[in-house]
Amino acid sequence: MDFNIFKNLFLEVLKFRRAIENCDKNILPASFHSFPTASCGDASIILAHYLKEKGFGEFDYILGKRMEKSHGWLKQNEIVVDITADQFEDNNESVIVTINSKWHNEFNGEKLHIADFNIYDENAKNLLLSAYNEIIKKI
Repeated sequence: MDFNIFKNLFLEVLKFRRAIENCDKNILPASFHSFPTASCGDASIILAHYLKEKGFGEFDYILGKRMEKSHGWLKQNEIVVDITADQFEDNNESVIVTINSKWHNEFNGEKLHIADFNIYDENAKNLLLSAYNEIIKKI
């Protein structure tokens, strides 16, 4: 990936993370009420939708487990994107956009599916679309 594209990807991910932080958590799904803690699944899926809208293509949703704690993030080829890693005591990065993350490798993550809420049932899709619409108002 070209350095400028990588830099732009990081900046868009950072904007999205800040937008979530600036949202009223009471109007977002319950999974965001203690953001970033326990928000990785929904946050990743919604972020993937935003990145696709911005022209970065599709991402995979990766789920892994380490020391009885699960974690989800995005991956596109070798690029790892994570906006909730700072929920863990051994990671203070609120935004991660990198290639082949050693920290993420510790979770032995596996691709679950394409990161797109449009593949979910109607209720889940509408819930995440509503959250997405609230979040992008803050960008």
